[in-house]
Amino acid sequence: MMRSALLKLAHNGARCRALCALLVLCALSAGCFAATPGFRVGLGRADITPGRPIWMAGYASRNHPSVGVISRLSAKALAIEDGEHHRVVIV
Repeated sequence: MMRSALLKLAHNGARCRALCALLVLCALSAGCFAATPGFRVGLGRADITPGRPIWMAGYASRNHPSVGVISRLSAKALAIEDGEHHRVVIV
């Protein structure tokens, strides 16, 4: 029971973060990007969940590698370049 409640909370938290990121991008694109031509934006996401069991660092009492996957791991990045070729990447 507790595990399913934690998974549900984690899923809702991820959905909330994604919605907040989308709102920020929309606000930025409506404001400064529309007034300044030449901006380019790129988004990326990669699944970085290990494909096989691994030894987990920080768990000294464990005597076996990981077993199964509860939640997938992903890496996300946002890249922005202005008209003067100044770049920023947020990972």
